[in-house]
Amino acid sequence: MDGKTLWVIGASTGIGAEVAAQLAAAGHFVIVSARDETALNKLCFAHPARMKSLPFDLTAPESFALVRDQLLSQTDFLDGIIFCASICEYENKLEFNYANYQKVMQVNFLGLIAVLGMGKTLLKKATGRAQLCVLSSLATVVPFPRSELYGASKAALDYFIGSLRCDTV
Repeated sequence: MDGKTLWVIGASTGIGAEVAAQLAAAGHFVIVSARDETALNKLCFAHPARMKSLPFDLTAPESFALVRDQLLSQTDFLDGIIFCASICEYENKLEFNYANYQKVMQVNFLGLIAVLGMGKTLLKKATGRAQLCVLSSLATVVPFPRSELYGASKAALDYFIGSLRCDTV
């Protein structure tokens, strides 16, 4: 990749923040998103010419239209999306707390669907073939104790990406 415009979701900490920083340092223009606006601003401050912040919460679908409009005002195209957003809630004593499952699925799986919906128009205008990178987990392969919520959300993500790959090749 050379001089691409990329959108990194889940860029406030961890892998997402590091990926965004390295992409900006390599000369790409990076739009960074996450819930933590303060962390995003700090990241953008370190890369002022190469990075813009677009904070939003994947658990707030009512804001997605506004986020899409803000994204459209920041760029005319996207060469790729890197989806690093993820949350983990543990299943304690097999309580099957519906609200916890709903929140984890909303961020880890449905969050990607929302992001693709917001970025689809811009991806179609990519300077080359648009790319999608999604971080998943070994929890989809090896079950871990108390990880029913997290593992199921990542398994849904993996299946979706596999199927999407079949439809876009």
